[in-house]
Amino acid sequence: PTPPQTAFPLIDSIDPHGFVSYRLFRDATRYMDGHHVKDISCLNRDPARVVVVDWRRDAFRLQPHNGLALPRWDGGSEDRALFDLAAFLKTIALSGVQDVRSVLQNYSHEDDPLAAFLRRRSRLEEVRGTWG
Repeated sequence: PTPPQTAFPLIDSIDPHGFVSYRLFRDATRYMDGHHVKDISCLNRDPARVVVVDWRRDAFRLQPHNGLALPRWDGGSEDRALFDLAAFLKTIALSGVQDVRSVLQNYSHEDDPLAAFLRRRSRLEEVRGTWG
């Protein structure tokens, strides 16, 4: 697991404008059935404004509609998932979505939701380009 002292500079580098308001780590999880589970019900935050990111769907099983399951990082230097995640979250933040769960639902069955987001964004840009 990435400790907070390592993760903060990483998050700062992909989110220099501070779209990520709160950063929680393993110490903020519940230990259930031998696994760390993220539980946003105890955060005193509006669940309509919370995105839980993990590679294991089981990690956000208590609030599955708030979860975004990414492919597990394999350690490769070509992995751009965090940069794509930053673009995804920035798009949500700037779009004025009232409830992030409605957006996450659109990506919930994708093996790689960030790749799906990039494909959809590219198609939208193509359509906008043809309309002038």
